[in-house]
Amino acid sequence: MFVFSVLFMASLRAQNPREDLELLSKLLRPSRPPHAGRINAQDQTWEDWVKRTGELPPDFAAMPSNAFLPDPLVAREDGQGVRITTRAQWDRQRRWIRAQFEQWVFGRMPPAPDNLRVAKTTESREGNVTIRDVLLEFGPGHRAKLNLQVMIPDGKGPFPVFLTNHARERSPWVHTAVSRGYIACHYQATDPAYGRPDDSETFIEAYPDYDFSCLARWGWAAARAVDYLQTRPEVAKHQIGVAGHSRNGKQALVAAAFDERIGAAIGSSGLQGEALPHRYTSDMFVNESIQMVTEVYPHWFHPRLRFFAGREHKLPVAPGWCSCCGRRGAWPKGPPCLCLVGRVSLVLKVPRREDGLSDATRCAEVDLPLTFLALSPLSAASSP
Repeated sequence: MFVFSVLFMASLRAQNPREDLELLSKLLRPSRPPHAGRINAQDQTWEDWVKRTGELPPDFAAMPSNAFLPDPLVAREDGQGVRITTRAQWDRQRRWIRAQFEQWVFGRMPPAPDNLRVAKTTESREGNVTIRDVLLEFGPGHRAKLNLQVMIPDGKGPFPVFLTNHARERSPWVHTAVSRGYIACHYQATDPAYGRPDDSETFIEAYPDYDFSCLARWGWAAARAVDYLQTRPEVAKHQIGVAGHSRNGKQALVAAAFDERIGAAIGSSGLQGEALPHRYTSDMFVNESIQMVTEVYPHWFHPRLRFFAGREHKLPVAPGWCSCCGRRGAWPKGPPCLCLVGRVSLVLKVPRREDGLSDATRCAEVDLPLTFLALSPLSAASSP
């Protein structure tokens, strides 16, 4: 609240962007280098990025203020809000939403590569499931790499796909999905603190002209997994959903927002940047504020997001808008993307694990959404 109050009072004095940056640098605690040691190819911290780029905060005085959630179906034209009533208007608004997310929240992502190849494949059997390990290579010089593990149940396909970056040794989610008749596909792009390498680190050198943040890289990795899945005859290509917990819940929403082939997103406890708007995550809500998350995890979002600490009401977009970035989002005649964001779990009185979550609770978090998807009246072309 102190940071917000000081910055709000400063905004009333209409400071210029350089003065805004000086004030931010004084009030905010220094950001910490992430587990991987860098937030991009050149910088370890937000302060390094500011020094290298010389970038300044936007002119907040020229940006509209909105203390409440902005409406994605209201476009701003000539400083006025205009209600969107046609498909053509929505297509323009959708492109604007994506551009705003890339500018202020996630950074710019590369286009889909046109040279993705399978460099290595191995298969094994575990009970009635085929385990396929796949190494993908793509991008300039095929320098970007991504490991997949695909778990295929016996039976007559094609099967819907449960896509996640949670490895099966750490989460029973994939086992729940396979037992329900889904293919489970794990893509190795997440925090290395979870015990596996983050393959998205290879994207940084492969795409030096793109400044996509860590969450954006993970979501973009999910899209590369979909590239592979689209080539497989056992996959129901229009029935792919993505899921993630905590920081991986954030990236699941990014994946579904920027890849229209993903028809469902299940986010669990993603907090800021997923289920909770940045506007409602300041200290008074005892939650992930912008100043906190960009201090402790400066690699998750693009460094520009930190400019909005204490000025959350100036952000032109809200996290929930991600669900309507694609063709299927808010427009009634487009195929819908089902987004279940927030913690979806059953409270079960069973022994706890050291991490505070029981195996049964973790299974319930994904089993309930899977049941909902199976019973949902959504068309087969949009969800499992």
